[in-house]
Amino acid sequence: MDHAWKKVLAVLLVCAMLLTSAGISAAAASGGNAAVTAQSAGETEKDKLKWNAINALTQGILRTICFFYPNPKWSDMKDYTPEKETILPGRTTFRTSPAENARWQVGYGRESIIPDDFEAGKYYMGRKLNVVSFQGDAKAKKVLDDQFTRAVCIDDGSGDGAVAIAVVDGIGVTSTDIRGIRRGVLAKLGKDAIASINVSATHCHSVIDTQGVSSSFLLHLFVAPICNILGIEIPGTANDRKFKAVLREKTVQAICEAYADMRSGEIYYTTLDGSEYIYDKKAPIVAECTRITSLRFKPDDETKAGTYMINMTAHPTSFSYRNTSVSSDYPFYMDKEFVDNGYNFILLTGAIGMIGRKTNSIEVPEGLDDEEEDYYVVQQYGKRLAQLILSKTGAGANEETLPPVLNAMHDDFIMTCSNYLLVLAIKCRLVDNAAYKTGLLPNQAAIPSEIGYIELGSRVGFGLYPAELYPEVYYGTTFSAADAWDGTDWQYAGENSMSRMNREGVDMYPICFANDYFGYVVPDNDFAFIAHQPDELLSVGKNAATTIVEAFIALMDQVNKAAQ
Repeated sequence: MDHAWKKVLAVLLVCAMLLTSAGISAAAASGGNAAVTAQSAGETEKDKLKWNAINALTQGILRTICFFYPNPKWSDMKDYTPEKETILPGRTTFRTSPAENARWQVGYGRESIIPDDFEAGKYYMGRKLNVVSFQGDAKAKKVLDDQFTRAVCIDDGSGDGAVAIAVVDGIGVTSTDIRGIRRGVLAKLGKDAIASINVSATHCHSVIDTQGVSSSFLLHLFVAPICNILGIEIPGTANDRKFKAVLREKTVQAICEAYADMRSGEIYYTTLDGSEYIYDKKAPIVAECTRITSLRFKPDDETKAGTYMINMTAHPTSFSYRNTSVSSDYPFYMDKEFVDNGYNFILLTGAIGMIGRKTNSIEVPEGLDDEEEDYYVVQQYGKRLAQLILSKTGAGANEETLPPVLNAMHDDFIMTCSNYLLVLAIKCRLVDNAAYKTGLLPNQAAIPSEIGYIELGSRVGFGLYPAELYPEVYYGTTFSAADAWDGTDWQYAGENSMSRMNREGVDMYPICFANDYFGYVVPDNDFAFIAHQPDELLSVGKNAATTIVEAFIALMDQVNKAAQ
């Protein structure tokens, strides 16, 4: 213990540097918004040199801090295996036609994740970094509507194991929690029953914090070094840990409910125009962002509820930045409208970037205060979206019946973390993504993550991506070399984009925040760290997009070989 306390004293000397670094980052970020505006007109080379110098200085300070900052209990990369992290390979057989006597089976589960002991001021709101725990808007004060975890289990009767998809109302779910959920499901159902277990998020900003990033920054920053050395929990974080335990327990329960609820029926597929409700706020505009994809399950037993699986993208950010009321935003009111019409509902969030809600058609009654106005718009927006989908699907609609053919393949990959702000967040346990040491230097970190692909009916494919992809990354509609930050072309643009990597005859769509969450992913050629929006401060680094695309290319190579 004497040796440990000497290390603690040494670390306290380093902590004094942290506020300097945070100040540089904040000051640079405040000027970065001006650079975003300038970018559309094209920055001068002098502007870029200035911001790149600030980037390099900030990263240099952070790298030094991370060198001295004690690690939590990281394993060495040489000891890593996918099995150790409960990364499942998926179904062992890739099918291109239905098995004998095949039939779709779909089940649904839904559980509230609001803790039974919820009270005002106990749990953090999950939408921003709070410097200290006693900021007036840091913690939830009341609940406007529920915060759910929803799940579907899908099978084709082939005997290859079911595929589960759970979606949590929250900004994101870390790999540590997702792999804990998998272990819980496998313990209850067994590995032969379920071959693929996937967890995503609605990316809702007005619910209890599902990641841990909204808890007290200074508490983690200055207390974590001591706790890391002594191998103990950080004092004052018990409620965070309790909520994440509830999240894991309830998501396991929802998946198991969905598995037990599986019943035979048909799945119908169509796409809808959502441009009345969805728009892209950032150039270059991605036209595909307004598309809504609907998978509708109709059970053979007409007394049972059908299920809508909806893939679409629009930020659930209806409430003010300082909101302290828990609401799962418009997905809750989509859910309510579907339930009122006799259906279950799950939202599969796509490549979100700067995709926003278009609400100008909603007239707000007079006499409402700010929160009441926000809440009215949320309710109307969710209800109208659901009504749009219901009106364009069902009996007599132009839907395609999918044959009962289900495939799921997954693979792991390693994301090297070159943004030392994120390395510091992991070291101080502000986020709990699984991280590994990659070499002799203590400031080097690697994040084992995973990529996935699910295909239904040999017609609809979903790429599963472990981050908040900007749509420019997925659809390949990014800036050309002349307008990009680093003056190069994005090599996976246009025909080379992930959206074009589909199998012949298969329409493909993205599901993001899937099976991990480590921040924003913009095209490599336009990554500018501080010089752009603050989003890029919360990225793994410049090459995150390339790493994800190349992992998906490798997975789709496996898919195509298996399909031959």
